[in-house]
Amino acid sequence: MKIQEKRVKAHAKINLFLKICGKRNDGYHLLSTLMQSISLGDDLYVKCSEPAQDNNLDVGVLIRSSMKTLPRGEKNTAYRAARLFMEELQLSDVSIEIEIGKHIPSQAGLGGGSTDAAAVLHLLNLFYKNAIPKTKLISIASKVGADVPFCLLGHTHLCEGIGEVMTPASSLSGLPLLLIRPNCSISTTWAFSQMDSMNALAKPLQGEEEALHNLMFSDSPDSIVERIKLAAPFLTNQFESIGESRFPVLAKTREFLVEKGAVLARLSGSGSTVFGVFQDAAQRDQAFCESIHLRDRGFFVEKAETCDGGY
Repeated sequence: MKIQEKRVKAHAKINLFLKICGKRNDGYHLLSTLMQSISLGDDLYVKCSEPAQDNNLDVGVLIRSSMKTLPRGEKNTAYRAARLFMEELQLSDVSIEIEIGKHIPSQAGLGGGSTDAAAVLHLLNLFYKNAIPKTKLISIASKVGADVPFCLLGHTHLCEGIGEVMTPASSLSGLPLLLIRPNCSISTTWAFSQMDSMNALAKPLQGEEEALHNLMFSDSPDSIVERIKLAAPFLTNQFESIGESRFPVLAKTREFLVEKGAVLARLSGSGSTVFGVFQDAAQRDQAFCESIHLRDRGFFVEKAETCDGGY
């Protein structure tokens, strides 16, 4: 009997900017977004048993989690990732147990489901001695969800197409962050449908291309925070306006972070988490202390840092 098991931290992500550039015939949206791994993450435990019957386990995929509302079947991204992996290697006599310790809130724009799926693909491929090349693994990841390929690589990447065209960018690790998610949820499907109804496509601003290039690919001696400050006017998220229109508390949260000293405060993904980038950890910690009471109102409030992430 062959049993392999391992635990790993699956890092969340933020979008430092997000633009919608078009839509494919199959309905997928074309994006341009700068994605960054952060220290917040879920705890993933994966156990793979082969052959399954020797351990009296059912063939297939089993999802466990202390979070009762977490889907256990096809609606769970980690489950779908495991099934696609099995199909790719034609594994018919394997039992895969996945235990997810959730710390990333759902419908928060932080890639919680995507990073769980990426962790599962990484660990299963590790168990099978990297039988699937990285390029193919990324292709499988894109079938699970648009953010899953990035979560496999982590670090800082300019992601284009539907998320599968990834260009490594200069490191932005080490930035102090404060994450605040008000007690509201935004469905990604709803957010995109709103953008479609508005026919909203990104229009380049004067000076935008140079500013973003300097942030992502420059070898400037400026500190990371200074690079963020210079690019801040162009670090926008097209979902922000529709999210704040439906939930005004998002705008108030963003304004709060700016008042507390954030050099950049933006909605991540389609929401509903607002992140603030701070000059230093001391400022961030002070803002955290002044916002911790929001947890009593059902808000998610957490400190984090940008990090390498990925595998």
